[in-house]
Amino acid sequence: MRAVGMVVGGIVWCMLIFSFTLWLTFPSDTLIERIRHETPRMMGSEYSSDLASIAPWWFGVAAKDVKLYSTATQDWRSSEEPEGPSLVGIAKDVRVRASPFSMLRNKPYVSGSVTLTEAPVTYALGFAENERGAMGLVSADVEGSSVPLADLLMLAPSTAISATGSVDAELRFEAGEDGLSTAEGKMEISGENIVLSDIEIPGIGPLGMDIPIESLELTCPVREGKCEIERGTVSSPLLDMRIEGHVALRDPLSRSTLDIELIVSDLGDDLKAFEGFMSSAKQSDGAYHYACRGIVSRLRSCQPVRASARRSTTPRPSPSRTSRGTANRGEPRSASSGNMDEERERRRQEIRERLRQRREARERDREDDVEEEEEIPEDELDEEILEDEFIDEEEGEEFEEEFED
Repeated sequence: MRAVGMVVGGIVWCMLIFSFTLWLTFPSDTLIERIRHETPRMMGSEYSSDLASIAPWWFGVAAKDVKLYSTATQDWRSSEEPEGPSLVGIAKDVRVRASPFSMLRNKPYVSGSVTLTEAPVTYALGFAENERGAMGLVSADVEGSSVPLADLLMLAPSTAISATGSVDAELRFEAGEDGLSTAEGKMEISGENIVLSDIEIPGIGPLGMDIPIESLELTCPVREGKCEIERGTVSSPLLDMRIEGHVALRDPLSRSTLDIELIVSDLGDDLKAFEGFMSSAKQSDGAYHYACRGIVSRLRSCQPVRASARRSTTPRPSPSRTSRGTANRGEPRSASSGNMDEERERRRQEIRERLRQRREARERDREDDVEEEEEIPEDELDEEILEDEFIDEEEGEEFEEEFED
């Protein structure tokens, strides 16, 4: 019995010595610099990070006062210099623990918690190599209870709304080797007694008053990479809102596309004065419809859906290449049409060059020797052109048809 006690005591003593030595010799400064260096490579050249301290924690690390910054890119249509780095995320405490066996299998599985300001959010994330050889997210299990809504809105820098109150959030999904386009899971968000401030109405300006929300509920099952909103309701003394649409998941997650419609009805007495300004979004059902479409990380605002611009349930026939040619044969192209084609081609070339420069910057950050320049995917070029240049939906669809030809 005494021998067993000595063995156990020796093991405990060795573990204590190891932990103490690791704590004293842990390369905190080197690891902080490495994280700062890796942030632009992992998230994009416009992002940078900073953290106050980092220390060992089980099979991982714990960081304090983590801050994420974003620098606006130069708009080729404007001569103004972009603003300096802006704070887009802050966390008081971040804990990351990695599974040693998953690292050996080259399929990292990390878990831990993030405390933005108050309530912690627990997470477990799985990664695997995609067909391009890059690590991509293939599973997620994120859960938070009574998380301040203001903390979550900080993660969306394009949103100027401020809020008080808290929400419960849960996100779970599993994806296969093909990436997030095959993910299956669910997302649920609920909250009560929330107050939204600094709200701006598209085309009008600041609302000038707070919006109290009695209840918020959003349920969104994920099937085959599409998060289709099953139930989305916002109940308030000032209005009722339904949320419809979907989010198409893409790799990386920040490039997921949003196609959501906000349907506002039953305006309270305090909002009756705004009915005249909101008339452009009013539909035959008496409600006001606003569309939010675009890439999640670049979504700027939601626009009113005009009654004449709503999509028909019957697909619009697309003229064939032959019919187009027959219709245009013998008809001289006007000068304005020729100028428009030249302008579109010029924009296309400028955007292609900007994409090429962005890709080269990413390659330099990886510090890898690239022997052969990678061709820019046509779908990425088309998406960039449509996102940057075409606000009008019909013009964008027409340009998509032109690309298909």
